[in-house]
Amino acid sequence: MSEQEPGLTLNMADGKKLELTPENTSIYTFLGRTAIGDTQFENASANHAFVQTGRNEKDQPQGMYFFEQFHPVYKSIAAHAIKNSFPHMANQRTVPACDLRAYMQEVDKQEAQFAATLEGALPEDF
Repeated sequence: MSEQEPGLTLNMADGKKLELTPENTSIYTFLGRTAIGDTQFENASANHAFVQTGRNEKDQPQGMYFFEQFHPVYKSIAAHAIKNSFPHMANQRTVPACDLRAYMQEVDKQEAQFAATLEGALPEDF
């Protein structure tokens, strides 16, 4: 009998813990820059882990995206998921619209955080 792989758990903002399982976690990888389409980002990558936390009123999955490009925890989630045979949609040629929306929202969030770090750091006449 093989030893069971220890689980991976996320600490949620509300203090609860969410164990990642094949039922709530999937990995998505895409083929190069062409997958994102007409974005202005050099070296953009929409590879991500999606962790489902519930369903909305239309019975569509809701959850959290962990993009390889922005979230260091992606590597741990992906390694655990692949090692334990979680769903993995590999080498996709295009990014679905819902994932692209989430990616662009993350880009906006990252840009806003960067801009906030610059606020007051540069002289007014710069």
